[in-house]
Amino acid sequence: MATATFAEPLLTISAMSLLTEDLAASKAFYTDVFGARVLNEDAESCAVKFNNLIINLLAASAGEELVQPAKVAPPEAGKRFQLSIWVDDLDAAMAKLRSKGVTFLSGPEVKPWGLKTVTFDDPAGHNWEIAQDVTK
Repeated sequence: MATATFAEPLLTISAMSLLTEDLAASKAFYTDVFGARVLNEDAESCAVKFNNLIINLLAASAGEELVQPAKVAPPEAGKRFQLSIWVDDLDAAMAKLRSKGVTFLSGPEVKPWGLKTVTFDDPAGHNWEIAQDVTK
């Protein structure tokens, strides 16, 4: 199998697409809870800017073209990834998220590798972790 080579090193993930069954609820979550700015939107998608990352919220019904030849998995298929945000003050981040209506699924707990974490889901079931390095 051939491996891809790049002229420059890969520096960062710049954009990602998240499929959702309820585009309006996902847009509200990312703009209200995370304070993301809407870059553009149409009937099937809403691209928001979250710090240096563009998150494309895409209606699951429009996702087939994006993931071909695979199929779009239903929400009940389970979790296969987690998105992490590192913060300097986990308690303050938790308080802000709670004030926006976020319900935590786990934590806070200190992991063996030195991160204190909590997790929650967005309206489409994408799993997020907020983490603070407690080894500093």
